Amino acid sequence: MKLKSLKTANKIYEQIQQLDKEIIAIEKLAMGIANNPHELSITLKAVDLSEKAKKESKCEFDEDGSIRRDISNPFGFSFLLGGSCFTDRPKKDDEKESKHKFDLDDKVALEVLGVLIMNRNAQRNDLLSKLKRYGIID
Repeated sequence: MKLKSLKTANKIYEQIQQLDKEIIAIEKLAMGIANNPHELSITLKAVDLSEKAKKESKCEFDEDGSIRRDISNPFGFSFLLGGSCFTDRPKKDDEKESKHKFDLDDKVALEVLGVLIMNRNAQRNDLLSKLKRYGIID
């Protein structure tokens, strides 16, 4: 195996570890909501990118040709789960931002957390398939 492939595989493994931590945090929060009554709300922050920012954000590709994205923050927004805030990209001066807060009941909150878990698992599976292509795992 080439050194470059080994370094890439190590980065992928670190991303998998980060996703595992996020999945565990989301699952713990979901268990707490399912087992105890909570007052719940969620805040969605949307950033409207200007034409300048759109031009600056070009796609990058991995060695295998797949689109590279920042696993720690693939959508450019942040959310707070059980006291853990996942990363938020810095706001540029020419971006417009809006925030919306929604009150949720337990069922809807668990559905939202379920979608987040499914998303993280899909990202994790994509990374595992990359490791398989590199011959790191069977």
